[in-house]
Amino acid sequence: MKRARVYYEKRLVGELLAQDGIHYFSYDPDWLKEPLPLSPDGDSIMTGTHRIPAGWEPWLIKLNTRGKKEAALIELEHAYFAMAREAGLTVPETRLIQDENGLVHFAIKRFDRDAADPNRRIHIQTYAALAGINYQEPTSDYEDLLRLTKHLTRNHEDVCEQFRRMLFNVLAYNRDDHAKNFSFRMNQKGGWSLTPAYDLLYTDNNLGGNWMTIRGKRNHLKLDDFLQLAELMGIGSRQFNEMRQQMEDALRQWPSFAKASGLGPGLTKVVGTSIQSMTEALK
Repeated sequence: MKRARVYYEKRLVGELLAQDGIHYFSYDPDWLKEPLPLSPDGDSIMTGTHRIPAGWEPWLIKLNTRGKKEAALIELEHAYFAMAREAGLTVPETRLIQDENGLVHFAIKRFDRDAADPNRRIHIQTYAALAGINYQEPTSDYEDLLRLTKHLTRNHEDVCEQFRRMLFNVLAYNRDDHAKNFSFRMNQKGGWSLTPAYDLLYTDNNLGGNWMTIRGKRNHLKLDDFLQLAELMGIGSRQFNEMRQQMEDALRQWPSFAKASGLGPGLTKVVGTSIQSMTEALK
């Protein structure tokens, strides 16, 4: 893992916490997010500017504010994105960045910027905003999300991608799958498409299942629940089985993704046990 150099203000990534203007926060009060330009090789971070210089890329850095060289959330999210990528989900590029103090931070490439001009924002709306949903209320259903995806994008591939994300969230125990964690972006001609998947992490809640239901069910899901929804969305049994097989193949590699990201054995085992329980429940 390469150490990142900081340009302009010449401060370590960890020291960005003290600067004015940090305005991205997560539900974890100890996890701040800062949009920063990153050099293509990942060696350098630029601070003190809202413009992205030519040749640099727009990234979002989730800062390890706890000051620990092993911060489980950092490594956990990195491992989850690697696993999701292997499972066939469309996800942004991600990296682990080590600063000069030896602290590791999670970096994810922004998808709300134009590829040709990273200083131009792309219009993005969440499922919650488009459907007028209070994402804090666990009343949303994946069938409604899939129908909106079909209506908005008019693209069967996007519907299949959304279905794949649903399957991943259930099997990988990502139970923070509320309506703000699904988004769509609009091009200059007014056409809509899915954004890459984001906020993929091992999470739990007090509902005993995922935040969004599947055909009204949150608990005791069976394989038939997914097959029925797949049929409603025009996804054939053969395509569903291929999707599921790729998903399960990726999930079986969880220990390897965790180890490559530097996650400790204790949490690796906890996550692995949860994933195994979900995959076995759908057999």
